[in-house]
This record gives sequence, structure tokens and C-alpha cells, in this order.
Amino acid sequence: MPGHDDGFTLIETLAALVILALAAGTFYRALETGTQGARLADRETAALALAQSHLDEAIALGPQANLAPAGQTPDGYAWSTTVSGLDPTRTDSAPVGLARVDVRVTWRDGPARRERDLTLTTLITVRPP
Repeated sequence: MPGHDDGFTLIETLAALVILALAAGTFYRALETGTQGARLADRETAALALAQSHLDEAIALGPQANLAPAGQTPDGYAWSTTVSGLDPTRTDSAPVGLARVDVRVTWRDGPARRERDLTLTTLITVRPP
């Protein structure tokens, strides 16, 4: 019967399945990339919060306090705090000076991944002892 269509041919069905499989694979890769990006952002946010807390501690207690110079968290973040004077020519008669505080945090996003790091720096006023 001319003009009468009984359905899809085998070739049309296979072509539709191939297109569907390609689209599903692309969607899965995009979803995986988004999930990985969110995981990396979460780890970086945790490292930033750790660095900020140690920087706040150095600001609150001052550079003369017995700050722990380095440490490591149970979830794999290593941190170090460095305090250095910025004005070595300062005389004892100066009422205040400046010190530079650096907090560096390092971590790995996975066992086979490269080490990542970030550093927060600030200047604080220091009174002579």
C-alpha cells in the first residue's frame, strides 16, 4: 500500500539508539566534571578557612605569643605560620613596628594528584618588648 507506514525500520531504530547512547555518555561526562569541580572547590574552601583561622590567631595573640609554627589536620591539610619583621632598621624608641604574618596551607585532592597550596598574608602592628 503506497503511503502507508508500518513503523520504524531496523536502521532507523539503531541510529536512534546510537544517538541516545552518545547523548547519555556526554551527559555523564558533564555530570562527572561538575561533581569533581564541586569537590575541588570544597577542599579549597576548607584550606582557606584553615589558613584564615591561623591568621586570625596570629593577629589576636600577636607575633610574640607562642604560636604553633606548623601542624597537620587529620584530613590531610598541612599548615605553617611564619612571622617576620618588616623594618629591621627600627630603633627601640619607635612606639610600634610592623610584622608580616604568612600562613601557608598545602593539601592533595587525591592520592595521585599534585600538591596544591595557598598562602594568606597580612601585616600587624608590633609593640617593642
